[in-house]
Amino acid sequence: MSSTPSAPESSPPAALAAGPRCLVLTGTARSGKARWLVDEIRRVQAERPGTRCAVLSAELSPADLKQIAQALPEVALHRLFLPCLCCPGAANLPGEAVKLIESARADWLVVELPVVAATGLLAELTAALHWPREFVVCLDPAWAAARAADTLPPFHALLLQSADRVVSVPR
Repeated sequence: MSSTPSAPESSPPAALAAGPRCLVLTGTARSGKARWLVDEIRRVQAERPGTRCAVLSAELSPADLKQIAQALPEVALHRLFLPCLCCPGAANLPGEAVKLIESARADWLVVELPVVAATGLLAELTAALHWPREFVVCLDPAWAAARAADTLPPFHALLLQSADRVVSVPR
């Protein structure tokens, strides 16, 4: 009796091979990420009606998540637990992203990350999934002033250099 070998369990489903559009967002706690995120999701949904969005959040406060849920009830929200900021691999970001995309049947994923873990988690996500992605850094007023004066600490400067887009949210 012959059988057809099956794909290894670690292989992503064919629909996920190319991946959804992925936006990775970081910024300090008071940078306006939640407001910017709501506006960005609305913009994308207006430009591409029918877009199903999911948000995987590691740092947004419960109040911010509630604001997003009230403003955008059709968006799937999920909390990413980071057991240790210095060991981003322990969070299994790629696995959590795939689970959320599959369960929400989303074609656009937003991953919100804390500044201190963003570069490691972004590298892990990019290496594991190869999905088309955009990296956005949301500046608070202090970062914006330091950037304008060219006085950013090296870590912040490198983070901004790796960003595809840097935004400041008006207060």
